[in-house]
Amino acid sequence: DYGVLDDQDEAARKPFTHRDHRFSSLDYGYLQLALGDTVVRIGRQIADWNFGVTVGDDRRDRFLVIHPVGANTSLLTGFDVRHSPTVDDPQDDGYLGFLGFTGELGGWEWGALAGHYVGQPATDEDGEPSGYALRDNWLVSPYVDGQVGDVDVSAGMHYLGGGDETFEDGSYAGILRLGVDVAPNFYLQGQYIGNIDGSLITQGVDTFSSLINSSPQHEMTATRIEALDIGEVGANEYDRHLLATRGTWTATEALRFKGALGWVNYDGIQIGDDSFDDRDEDVTFVDLQMHYDLTETTTTWGTLGFAASDDLIGEDATAASVNIRTEF
Repeated sequence: DYGVLDDQDEAARKPFTHRDHRFSSLDYGYLQLALGDTVVRIGRQIADWNFGVTVGDDRRDRFLVIHPVGANTSLLTGFDVRHSPTVDDPQDDGYLGFLGFTGELGGWEWGALAGHYVGQPATDEDGEPSGYALRDNWLVSPYVDGQVGDVDVSAGMHYLGGGDETFEDGSYAGILRLGVDVAPNFYLQGQYIGNIDGSLITQGVDTFSSLINSSPQHEMTATRIEALDIGEVGANEYDRHLLATRGTWTATEALRFKGALGWVNYDGIQIGDDSFDDRDEDVTFVDLQMHYDLTETTTTWGTLGFAASDDLIGEDATAASVNIRTEF
């Protein structure tokens, strides 16, 4: 998208000139050094944490140190470049420094992360704020993943607050997901995802709907409807609550069918430039999917999603997709 070009801009009329954007970018790639038991990674790395609630399928320009501190526990520390919109102005940059632990205890996997966002206030030529919004914010994010009897349990939350611009008053998000085999070929799941005071919930968390937060950062889909997202970053008066169930029937080793039913409450709404702080709307959704493994490395799947969203965005939403993924 080259936008509107100025006739007086000679450089803009030259072939293969794209102002303010690069022609290519690095997806991920990093240098890894082994220093005894310590691993150091420097470069662009994939970031996932807390079942996609805190971060999912993101790419971070990161310095990371991993060091074992016990038989089943590792320390993680480092920093990310989170915001660098211009090459020649370091004042608009933003960073995240973090310290965390991951481990395994009694069959449960667990993790705990604390991070601090740093950046400088900056203004553009019109005097408007243009620096990194997450300045002086604190992030605390623990999770656990294991089993209680025959029930799979995944639970996590995060706190994000303490900043001088965004999330000043603090915000919370969390997930609780349960799953159990109710028949030899049928797996039943239920989950709750909550957002209190407009917290961060990434756009790729699995809501069981192909319309709601269904597009991971680097595996974007065509069916995500942004107006139905359950993350309202920094909107302190907005809450979101999602309850959903999903069944997966494995018909054959290669063929799976999924069906989901859910409900979302949107308390406080932001649509475009309009803020409706006193609106409280409910949306129900239905989602159907079929997945088929063509080979060990290639999968195709189709989705059909519906959301009864007329009260929220003025119309009900329906979208379908056909997809294929292969690994090399």
